Amino acid sequence: NKEDPWLVQFLEYVLEKDESLHHFTVYDTLLELYLSDDDLVDSEPEEREQKLAIRHKKAKRLLENEKAVFDDHHALALCRQYGFKDGILYLYKKQHMYNEVVEYHMEHSEYKELIQACKQYGNSDRTLWSQALSYFAKKPRDRCMDEIEQVLEHIDKDNLLPPLLALQILKEKKEAKLGIIKKFIVRTLTDDQEQISSVEQQIKDNTKNTEDMKAEINRLRTTACIFKLNKCSQCSQPLDLPAVHFLCMHSYHVRCMGDENECWLCADENRQVLEIKRSLEANVGKHDQF
Repeated sequence: NKEDPWLVQFLEYVLEKDESLHHFTVYDTLLELYLSDDDLVDSEPEEREQKLAIRHKKAKRLLENEKAVFDDHHALALCRQYGFKDGILYLYKKQHMYNEVVEYHMEHSEYKELIQACKQYGNSDRTLWSQALSYFAKKPRDRCMDEIEQVLEHIDKDNLLPPLLALQILKEKKEAKLGIIKKFIVRTLTDDQEQISSVEQQIKDNTKNTEDMKAEINRLRTTACIFKLNKCSQCSQPLDLPAVHFLCMHSYHVRCMGDENECWLCADENRQVLEIKRSLEANVGKHDQF
């Protein structure tokens, strides 16, 4: 349409005067004019590419303008209609449609951009890495081995996927080299062994603490306690009557205790012990977590 350049200039002039007071229809219309290539059908290929590059640059700048008001869904439809890659990806990211960003790169076989998108948005959507692994595993023959290795490294690093599920996905890749899978399995088993060792040590520590507590309880039940402190554990002044004595061997003036009914110095430690006890009791029946 020969009138399009004049309409473009008019809308650009209107927005230049005050870009914050206009309805989204103005921005959507200008975006469509930038993306449209109907008037370039009869142009030479090189000339057409040059003019489209200039228009797409304007379209990208318009989309990224913080003051611009768009109907994002309509703008995205326009970008898809005219195959405007920068606009499609920008609007996906703006609307937090990270899964669509990854799918776009998959559809266009953009391996490097796909892995970069997973790195950038994987914290927001942890399923992106498993999608990427499935995608690369379905590629024919020996393609994408480097990409598979990178994806496995991130899955292993952030514990994004159970090892058995990752191996199940990779079974579709019959050409996958044993070395790639071996590294993943070894790293996973090493991490699991470290966790097992840590849990075993924790069990030993808890068992020892339990035995020590039982011995202390038995001692308190069968042996008389002699309180030797002659100073208040709170104010450090000479201890006089009335006084309060605790089995932890701390003593206080009654006036220093106030409304408290537990030892000031041991209170935090006692609360931690009680919290651990409640946590263990709450997890007794949760066998699915083991």
